[in-house]
Amino acid sequence: EKVMGDVLPVCVQCGDCCREGSPTLQLEDLELLRHGRIPWHQLFTIRRGEPVHSPFEKELFFLLDERIKIREKAGTRDCVFFNGETNLCSIYVDRPIQCRAQACWDPEPARELAKLPYLTRSDIFEGVELLLEMMGEHGRRCSFESLRQAFQHLEETKGESVDEVLEMLSYEDHFRHFLAEKLNIPDNLLDLVFGRSFSDLIVIFGFKIIEEPGGTRVLVPDRS
Repeated sequence: EKVMGDVLPVCVQCGDCCREGSPTLQLEDLELLRHGRIPWHQLFTIRRGEPVHSPFEKELFFLLDERIKIREKAGTRDCVFFNGETNLCSIYVDRPIQCRAQACWDPEPARELAKLPYLTRSDIFEGVELLLEMMGEHGRRCSFESLRQAFQHLEETKGESVDEVLEMLSYEDHFRHFLAEKLNIPDNLLDLVFGRSFSDLIVIFGFKIIEEPGGTRVLVPDRS
């Protein structure tokens, strides 16, 4: 594959790009959503302040503004539309612009693309004022920074502030599901509308939630 790329730099469908993370959507990709080319339930929001992998430097950095991404397969970084057996994309004809710019032999097109506007929830839900207002309220009350601070406090208190973390997780879960019920938002769109839940994000800090037989939620280290 390397020799072929040196001689004739074209995609040989090795699948490496699709295994290294799903694409982030640009503003230009909005038309794919409007025409149903990419299902909305296969998207999620990464909110401001969350750590993400850099596609260029292979290291984590913290977002200064939000991103909309296609989901990845559970436990992997494989794009959900990638078929690992055939190395083919199930939405290839309608793939996002980032996928079109991706070239493992030349990172420059992807670097140039990163300078263009990214798609945001405000673009997707433009005109739905109540929903935009509620997303903003969720962001103010349940920011990723507040979660990070809670885990920092947990470390500083050597676990004594665990109830603070659990209360925060419970509040965020209640907030998103209460609004989902009131606004008739399907469960499979919650990660797009409000971003990933605190309960899903705590793995970043090395923890997970288990539920005991009586329904009590317990915060425990994630050994996986």
